[in-house]
Amino acid sequence: MNPTARPDLAPDSAMLKFTVGGLNCALPLADVQEITAMVRVTPLPGARPHLLGVIDYHGTPCGVLDVRHLLNLPGAPIQPEQHLVVLRLGDELLAIPCDRAETVLWGRVRPVAAGRASGPLIQGLIQGEDGVILVLDPAHLTKASPVGESKLRWLTRVGRVEAVRNGS
Repeated sequence: MNPTARPDLAPDSAMLKFTVGGLNCALPLADVQEITAMVRVTPLPGARPHLLGVIDYHGTPCGVLDVRHLLNLPGAPIQPEQHLVVLRLGDELLAIPCDRAETVLWGRVRPVAAGRASGPLIQGLIQGEDGVILVLDPAHLTKASPVGESKLRWLTRVGRVEAVRNGS
């Protein structure tokens, strides 16, 4: 068994299937807050390539990570027809752009050993009707943040903007 696999992920968990750079990927549906149309991403000067910037998500800053970069895929500019998958990880928000959010699926997740290229980002595989689907581990997306896990947590903490607005 993969030591990085999430123990709370049931064998036939509900997953959101989406495509990134031609790859079929999935994330646990329980972590998906919303799927939305692409919005303007504000770049963060000096950020590493896999942090595309931040968005205003209903008054809360939300980091936008480039999963293409984390999966060692060729980079591509953000396009208006893309989708954003907004994840809620505890009280943190994180968004990832994808070419297309497709469907909810259920399947047996087969754990994989962490590879050098993607590390623990890929936690398993699902055999789908149209091929193999990479199951990504959302917990490792925040760890991949180039601004540092603690700073991304601070930026995306739910209620942070409200607290600043209210002078707290």
